[in-house]
Amino acid sequence: MNKYPEIILGTVQLGIDYGISNTKGKPATEEAIEILTVAYQNGICCLDTAEGYGNSQHIIGLFHKKFPACRFNIITKLSAKSLQGRSIIDLINSDLNEMHIDCLEGYMFHNYKDFEEFNFIHKDLTALKTKGVIKKIGVSVYTNEEAIKVLDSGLTDFIQVPYNLLDNDYQRREVFEKAASSKIKVHTRSVFLQGLFYMEHQHIPEKLKPLIPYLQKIKEMAEEAGISIQEMAMLYVRSNPLIEACLLGVANVEQLHENVKLTNGTLNPGILERINAIRVFEKNLLNPNNWN
Repeated sequence: MNKYPEIILGTVQLGIDYGISNTKGKPATEEAIEILTVAYQNGICCLDTAEGYGNSQHIIGLFHKKFPACRFNIITKLSAKSLQGRSIIDLINSDLNEMHIDCLEGYMFHNYKDFEEFNFIHKDLTALKTKGVIKKIGVSVYTNEEAIKVLDSGLTDFIQVPYNLLDNDYQRREVFEKAASSKIKVHTRSVFLQGLFYMEHQHIPEKLKPLIPYLQKIKEMAEEAGISIQEMAMLYVRSNPLIEACLLGVANVEQLHENVKLTNGTLNPGILERINAIRVFEKNLLNPNNWN
């Protein structure tokens, strides 16, 4: 296990309007290409995308076509809609052609429901993995219960779970420890909880206001530590040795530059202990799917 989790750049923001704090929507194609360029120049070598992320895969393909000497490792996710009337083999070949790559670092089920519903493609995915078309098979999950079922299935190489200052070690330790004992890698997402951590409290939607006391608590901790909330959030995830990779999303080049700077350093052990002690009782509000 690496000392620090690898940084994977999420590209959902490049393909669709995404993020509770993102008021400008997805960037223009030129800026999206610039984001990928800056990421590559800063040593980020892996991208997370999905067949359902608008034109995200197309943007990645444009980058690879423009800079043929630069190649990202790509993790993409199944879109149930895209699979209709097509074989999984044809769909993945289409993904490879669109992104101008020869193989996928990972192919994921977008959620646990798809993992169960489309179980008939497991055999084909395993065959593609044997051929080297796919290096790893994964599942994106939301709850610990889903994660445990996936880990027990023996069908995947990695799982992707939310993990951050509120959806923290207290919430996820069980999953991380079981994954480690099962030799299955853990990737995390929602480092900044779509930017909720640093939103002004008066701008937080009514439904999420029960989270304000917790947000105030982490704001006070960051002030005590003399660091920004963004830095504390990043260093918190980076401090967990049971995580192989951490998914980071940005909406513009400026955010990418800022976040790259935050990947160095360590978190005060006392602050780390206090974060791990935070217990959010409104756990349903930690899942952005429940925000609408």
